[in-house]
Amino acid sequence: LLKFLIPLIISYGILQHFGIEFLGWVNPTKDVILTLGNPDFAGALIGMISAVPLYYYLSSKLISRKILGFILLLLLIWMSFATHTLQSPLILLITLFVFIYIHSYNKTGKFFKFVKLSPIILVFIFLTVWCNKWLF
Repeated sequence: LLKFLIPLIISYGILQHFGIEFLGWVNPTKDVILTLGNPDFAGALIGMISAVPLYYYLSSKLISRKILGFILLLLLIWMSFATHTLQSPLILLITLFVFIYIHSYNKTGKFFKFVKLSPIILVFIFLTVWCNKWLF
């Protein structure tokens, strides 16, 4: 069910970021709030569902699903910063690291590959936080 809802959540978040609101929400902060009414709640939701596209990216054998999972994950990372809350990138970061750890726990050959990937993700997120005032 989440694999069908995530593209809808991302689409609505992108529309809200660019000021298109078709549900009539009054949003004085102009942050991404989705249908939750608060950017903190939207950020928590974005952080929690970020494991689903990562799962498709890491475990799918079809290249099309890998590409789709990667694109959805990048859009969720972008949306977590578009909420302009501190908790959204933190929840997203914790979710990604916990998922990578659980996903690679019993895979001895691939465990070190994910360990090497984790700092890259961490650096990307911190650079995005640092550049946040220029991106949004």
